[in-house]
Amino acid sequence: MIVIAATIIVIIAIAAAVTIPLVLLHKPKKSSSASSSSSSSSSSSSSGSPAFNGAISGTSGSTVKTDNGSTFVYINNFGGEWASDPTRPFANGGKAQSWSPRVGGEDWVWGTDVARGVNLGGWLVTEPFISPSLYEKYINSSSIPIVDEWTLSQAMGSNLATEMEDHYATFITEQDFAEIAAAGLNWVRIPIGFWAIEAINDEPFLVGTSWKYFLKAIQWARKYGIRIFMDLHALPGSQNGWNHSGKAGSVNFMNGVMGIANAQRALTYYRIFVEFISQPQYRDVVPIFGIVNEILWATIGETSVQSLYFEAYNTIRSSTGIGAGAGPYIAIHEGFQGPGIWAGFLSGADRLALDQHPYLAFTGDLSPLVAMGPKPCAWAIATNVSQTAFGVTLGGEYSSAINNCGLWLNGIGSTPSSPNCDMWDDWANYNQSTIDGLLQVSLASMDALQNSFYWTWKIGNSTVLGTSSSPLWHYRL
Repeated sequence: MIVIAATIIVIIAIAAAVTIPLVLLHKPKKSSSASSSSSSSSSSSSSGSPAFNGAISGTSGSTVKTDNGSTFVYINNFGGEWASDPTRPFANGGKAQSWSPRVGGEDWVWGTDVARGVNLGGWLVTEPFISPSLYEKYINSSSIPIVDEWTLSQAMGSNLATEMEDHYATFITEQDFAEIAAAGLNWVRIPIGFWAIEAINDEPFLVGTSWKYFLKAIQWARKYGIRIFMDLHALPGSQNGWNHSGKAGSVNFMNGVMGIANAQRALTYYRIFVEFISQPQYRDVVPIFGIVNEILWATIGETSVQSLYFEAYNTIRSSTGIGAGAGPYIAIHEGFQGPGIWAGFLSGADRLALDQHPYLAFTGDLSPLVAMGPKPCAWAIATNVSQTAFGVTLGGEYSSAINNCGLWLNGIGSTPSSPNCDMWDDWANYNQSTIDGLLQVSLASMDALQNSFYWTWKIGNSTVLGTSSSPLWHYRL
């Protein structure tokens, strides 16, 4: 394992060196002309760097040229600013809105600044309900029953590299980051799988390619003033047996025959990921690292979960050191036990955050009136108490959903238990009363969770339906 880890570190170092030109960003310069919404660099610089002959920053109405040569008009009605100059490596980036600290140069202060975030679910770790067309292409033509990314990867066979990279390249793009800032959001939570580093034995995942796109995400986030909560969403063996862990079925992480071995692998991955994002050129963009998404407490058990968290914390801080700037905040999931039981856990730990995922959708059908009342109020009380008793407490996932309607929301072939799903899926014909009610559900949830991350930014179209399903999970919609 030591040899493997050393090899991976070398590979990542080489990849970082190759990728650096893609993520060189520059502190924006103010335009000297009141009529211009963007500015150009001068012919030389005090550092001796070659000039970048083009716009390096812009406000609403400016034209952005992306790294693939396409252009779009940047629209941001909240005082946002983008900033990018490939000749000035890793300098200050953009500003999502006038009230959000600039990425680089302006510190994020928990308790003062508020994270209004969204997840980029279904991108680097796929989910059937988020990207149904990716699965529909193979679900009827494969002899393998497809239920998750593991079986999808098997079904893709020799097409895996092409198909999966096409998904990465098109599902989330640079323009999405500009639109996220334009929507008033200032953080993204990005789920990533362990196969960004390696896969062993019979693990069929596409190795390494998702890491290339995570590096693009860092570049885009800096440019548009967005901060990243990096979330290790899928761990070896599966930490919960759900399809979004990469492999549905049994839990073989901290449980089962290979449970401890898979946890040891995860500790190595934690160190590799965190050492990378802790470098000075990345730490302002990626200030949070989540060590596990939705660990299955009932199966793994309290002692094992807390033991994992303790060992992960020690592994990471032994590598990064202690104190502000020495590595990211480490986020631990509360295991759906509520934040209250975590009060005092690892008391005195350096920059530890608690991640909760309260959902209305799976608690029984609720009207918007009920959903924006008692439930979020209970979340608000628990969050307020946790902010004092534990420390930084995040709402890493929530949605507007008040039922479990939606194509494959509970897995491929699943049937919602909620009534009236045809009406809820017909989002194009919602009346104003329904829209207003869902808006209040969303606002109540955001207010209750304080630092919140909606699940998820977008739901892809189904080739069967001809449109997207699960509208109550689709922030962009």
